[in-house]
This record gives sequence, structure tokens and C-alpha cells, in this order.
Amino acid sequence: MTADDPLAAALAAAGLAGVQPGQAAPSAPAPEPAPDEEPPAPPARWPDGAATGVGSMPGTDPREAAAVVAGELPVLTALPELPDRGVGADMIGRTAGLLVDIAVEVRPSGYRVTAKPGRDQRRAVDLLRTDLDAFDEAIDPVRPPWVKVQVAGPWTLAATR
Repeated sequence: MTADDPLAAALAAAGLAGVQPGQAAPSAPAPEPAPDEEPPAPPARWPDGAATGVGSMPGTDPREAAAVVAGELPVLTALPELPDRGVGADMIGRTAGLLVDIAVEVRPSGYRVTAKPGRDQRRAVDLLRTDLDAFDEAIDPVRPPWVKVQVAGPWTLAATR
């Protein structure tokens, strides 16, 4: 590599000059604290007794479920899943709602990848959006509702609630 090579310069700056692919990087010696120094404090973490959750909850009301979860788990609040609402509200349907370029549909055997998004995926996206809105309201009820901004043209914006 030449001196003008940006990769060589970056490797040298990272202390990896001369290291070949597949080789381990040379380990730097750990600095030893002075005898009169106190050891560093442990890293900050959440308080003792903090808990979170994952899995399904009974019921069909996302606002009530989010309020229950936010009340019981205020530090590490989980997003509740309510599969009793039907297709698209289960874990696979919610994950399908997050997919951008992969469309899915429901068949008798389960979910399958398809060429274009159908009503099943649109339903999953709508259910996930409802869950996230209820979650936002439950964790911070004082904050005003989200304002959605729609661009109508190159210079005009319209705000809706």
C-alpha cells in the first residue's frame, strides 16, 4: 500500500498498521491505575427490581393493555401484543407490518411472501400503528398527541391531528 492510500491511513490511525486480513489485532496493554486512585465506578444501569415483558396479553383494547403495561413496568415498558384482535395482530403479523419491501399475505397454512401487499399486510400495519399510538399515550399522557405533517406540494405543508 502506498502513503496516498486512504485505507492504509485509516488502519494506521486505528493502530492496525501492518495487520493482515485474518490476523488478530495487536492487543494494547490496559492502563494500570495509580496505587492511590480508586477503581472506576461500575457503569450506570437501570434500578434494581426493574422488569420488562414480552408475549401476548388477553383482550382487544390496545389503550387499556398499554396502560396496564406502563403502570406495571414503568422503567422498561414493553409493547403489548393482542392476538385476540385477529389476523395481523400476532407476532408474525406485526413483524410483517414492519417490512418495507417484502409483502406478505395470509394463507390457510400461515403467512407467505407474495408479489404485492394485500389487505392482510395493510391490516397488520394499521394494527401496529394503533398499538404504537396507544403505547405513546400510555407512557407519556401529558405530551400532546403526535402531529402528522403531510407535504401537499413543494412549498406547502398541512398539519393534521
